[in-house]
Formats: sequence, structure tokens, C-alpha cells
Amino acid sequence: MHHDDKVYEHSMALTCDWNEKLKEAIPKIIAEVSDYAGVEAEAEFLGMGSFNIVYRVKRFRGIYRFPIFGKSVVRFEKTNDECMVMQYLSRFTTIPIPRLIAAESCDVGPYLVMVRPELGEQGLKPSIATTTLAQAYRGMTKILIELSKCRFARIGAVGLDDSKQWSVTKRPITINMNQIVSCGNYPVKNLPKQSFSTANEYFTCLAETHLTHLRSQRNDAISDELDARRKYVSRCLFLRIAKNFSTQDNYGPFPLYCDDLRPSNVLVDDAMSIMGVIDWEYCYTAPLEFTYCSPLVAPSEASR
Repeated sequence: MHHDDKVYEHSMALTCDWNEKLKEAIPKIIAEVSDYAGVEAEAEFLGMGSFNIVYRVKRFRGIYRFPIFGKSVVRFEKTNDECMVMQYLSRFTTIPIPRLIAAESCDVGPYLVMVRPELGEQGLKPSIATTTLAQAYRGMTKILIELSKCRFARIGAVGLDDSKQWSVTKRPITINMNQIVSCGNYPVKNLPKQSFSTANEYFTCLAETHLTHLRSQRNDAISDELDARRKYVSRCLFLRIAKNFSTQDNYGPFPLYCDDLRPSNVLVDDAMSIMGVIDWEYCYTAPLEFTYCSPLVAPSEASR
């Protein structure tokens, strides 16, 4: 469905107000670096993404990343999940994860402090050599393979349990959950509250979420009665399929999967060697189909 424009406008207004408060708070936050590192620190705005604002600290190889209020829901939970999965990936995989210096919170919300890798020239290159492009594809493939090796007994967010063992400890936080709340008027209280033991459970919950979304979004959800009927019927059919869905991998184990993993989150040097992979907030264990099923439109078909 299209986003609810009224909800989206409200979210953007919240973001603008919050951003002004962040600008006021940044000097005080960065001043702590001066005390810690013994250098004169100055903040420099680095960029705003879909869900985070990033500041770089001059004369100190560190970045401060703040989940954006209005764009990111359940910010504290999301940040904690990302901290845990970054620790796990840096310990058990070969994926280069930026070193996490601290996870803190302040009046404007939670934030992460990380070491910034030394990077090459940034930007798109339409004339990139085929050999360089092949190297980039190999690098992305290795990341996906490493993620697929990290398997757990349940679907959800990874953390340390009471015995200090790595396991799935809570519900997953996904991009879809974030978007239907921030752009679709979906009630936060109706989001999934637990992890899942089977793919069947997860797909059923996902189907029920889509139905709730259709019922709860007030604007821009439908164009007319026929459109409403089609959207409702398709969601009911999806729910029926989900309840009867069963494969040999229904009971796992379930690999790690990251909703937001894409080339722009992979940092490289001038030689196109991967120096770091960032933005792990929507990383969770998911049904095997998320990792291994081919896209609905294969590249050869998409070009026709």
C-alpha cells in the first residue's frame, strides 16, 4: 500500500523538531570526546540516511550515529539489537564490522559511537571496470555467505541469554515493522511481541500484520471499493497460505538476515577492498527462504 501522507507528514514534522534539538545537543555530546581522548574535538555533519543521522568527530576517528526520531520506531530496542548483532558478527564471522566504542543515550535518544574505517573516494562511477565490478560482487557474496552460516533455533533478534550463550532472545525488529508504524498508522502495541519457533509461525504473523495494517491505515490505503476488496482478499489468501505453509526447513535452524544490507552500507578503500559493513539494526534470524529463494524477477528477465 501507499504510505499514509498524513502520518508521513506528522513523522517528518517530528523529525524536523528533533533534528533541531540534536543540533543543540551535539556540542555537549562531542565535548565528552575531548575529555576522553585529550584532543580538541569538533563535530561535523556527515549525512542523514533513511533511519539515522551521522556526525563525524574531527581529529578523532569516530562517528556518532543517532536513530532519527519520527523515522525510527522503538529506537532504544533497535539500537540495543544492533549492538548485540554487531558484537556477534565481529566475533564469529569474517565480516569487517566497525569497532563499537560505546552505546549511549542522552536527552535526544540513544546513539552509537563507532570507529570510522579509512575509506577511498566516495561516489558512483558509471564507467567502472568490469574487473572492479566483479570484485565488488564477490565481496557482497562473501558477506551473504557469512550471514547464512550464522544459524539459530528460533526466529528473532540475537543476544546473550541468562547463561551468557548466544541465542535468539526476543522478537525481531524489521524494516517492515518500522515502516508500517512510521508511515502507515499501524499501532505499536500490535507489533509482534515474541520470537518464533517455526517459519510457519512467522509467516502467519506476517500475514496477520498485513491485515491489521489494511484495517488501521486511515489515508491512501485504497482507491475505491474494488481496490479495497482486492487488497482484503489477497491478504486473506496470504494468511491461508501462511497457516498451511510447510517445508523441510520449517523448524530451522534459521540464518541471520539483514533487511537493510545493500552496497551503500558496504565501505571500501580505493582498491575496492571491503573495510567495513554498517547499519545492522534490522538484522535478525529469518526463515531460510529469505536467504535462499531467488528474486521474483531474475536479472535476465528484468532486462527484457
